[in-house]
Amino acid sequence: MVQQIETTEEKGIGRIVFSRILEEWVTQSQSQSQS
Repeated sequence: MVQQIETTEEKGIGRIVFSRILEEWVTQSQSQSQS
């Protein structure tokens, strides 16, 4: 059960990091297309 909890936390962190990278990538692509 401990392993399952750790895996869930890792997935949550991975989603947060992925969403942050995705937002940064979208912002950069938009700024590049504007300029």
